[in-house]
Amino acid sequence: MLIGALIAKQHSLRELIERGCVLIERIESDEAGYALTDKQEYVLVTAFLEGYYSYPRKISAKELAAKLKISSSALTELLRRAELKIITKFIIEEIPHYLVNAILARKGLLKEEPIIESKQ
Repeated sequence: MLIGALIAKQHSLRELIERGCVLIERIESDEAGYALTDKQEYVLVTAFLEGYYSYPRKISAKELAAKLKISSSALTELLRRAELKIITKFIIEEIPHYLVNAILARKGLLKEEPIIESKQ
């Protein structure tokens, strides 16, 4: 028995079907909340694969921009907009209790604000 799962964007799914893959079940998801442009997606994935998000970084923004043949300012704008979309979607959908606590704290309805301890 062969079991598989696939998560794909619409255009990728069409291509897979054209290549002979069989679609057994389709479940739609709401991509509108953080739908990246093709350019944002490409730059974000390239940045990840090249080690831009590693610690320490394996490639600088300037080097990555040169590799992508775009300006450093264009690179940082693309990354920041992509990151904002992803982070916003994550905050809203995955951790709403933090938002609720923050709103309650601002309105004075929470006894104390959540604290994140930092190691110094």
